[in-house]
Amino acid sequence: MSPLASLRSIPACPACGSTHATPRGPALRNLYSEQLALLLGIEESALLDAVPNVECRDCGVWWKPRWFQRADLLRLFGERVPDHPKGWDAGSGGFCASALGAQATAYAEAIRRGDGLSAARAGRSLRSILLASGAPGAPKLLAEADVALALGDAPALQALAAGAESRGLFAAERPFSRFVGFGDVGLWAWLQQHCGPIRRFAEVGCPQWGFLPRPCAVGVERVYLRREEPNYWAEGCRREGLHCLGATCRSAPVAVHAWSAASALELDLIGAYQYLDHLEDPRGFLVEALQAAPSVLLILDGIDQPTAIQHYTGWTEPALVRLAGAAGGRLTHEYAPIVASGNRAWLIRRG
Repeated sequence: MSPLASLRSIPACPACGSTHATPRGPALRNLYSEQLALLLGIEESALLDAVPNVECRDCGVWWKPRWFQRADLLRLFGERVPDHPKGWDAGSGGFCASALGAQATAYAEAIRRGDGLSAARAGRSLRSILLASGAPGAPKLLAEADVALALGDAPALQALAAGAESRGLFAAERPFSRFVGFGDVGLWAWLQQHCGPIRRFAEVGCPQWGFLPRPCAVGVERVYLRREEPNYWAEGCRREGLHCLGATCRSAPVAVHAWSAASALELDLIGAYQYLDHLEDPRGFLVEALQAAPSVLLILDGIDQPTAIQHYTGWTEPALVRLAGAAGGRLTHEYAPIVASGNRAWLIRRG
């Protein structure tokens, strides 16, 4: 039997229940499609074709009409990609010339060995550093890197990395980029303006790339909410034996509670960053979040390309407006400055 036979059929939109959808094509290759293909024992291209995206004609949500078994998702995030790369990168100082040079060297070594998977990983990591730059010359450097990667030209890539600092790549880091995260001072001030005063706030999902470890939240009670989700990172998210939550608590005072206890905590705000798109029951999650706090901040990928393989859903503003209403809330504001980073941030209020 084909490994693809284990995929679940999801004929109805997970947000509104409609079965009317428009095909939107497969996701692009990434770390998760690579690892899911290895896990299932099939070619990556076959996997991507088998798990396409569609867009709901009624509410605008993108979803996967074929989806993975719970056991396979647990293996993906528990064994194959056990730590959250972007979470650990936020605030890590990885936006630097030495990191870029290291990835160019790793790429060259992988090409020399004929190791296509390792070369692809190094290439993705190198591109993520280039994409994090806000320098005027960054797009040209990225275009040159893309040509070198397409040709498998390791010497050209190493030469680019060696000269990137002198070409001004590291002169400016883009807000909300991979190595910065979402704990932005301007966003925090905007939140205080629209749903403050914030005295106690919580985050769910990744504890490392939001406000929990950031200095802008000084003087506010910080809470991390543990919530079980098969299509997300969990206890395996460790580096050098340290769990991601432990790393956050080491840098800031954070109280930890179960998601089920959230409604008793008198929270002013809950933040969920690139988390809603992992969930099979987004409406149920938002209902519970709005019961626990009067305001919910959602940060999600902007849909400018097919939704990634690891994301069950993709969200447009009209889709979120409808979801918020179904969950007993209202989408009240969008934070425009984040859009340039490829993300969208929306504030949903109770009632």
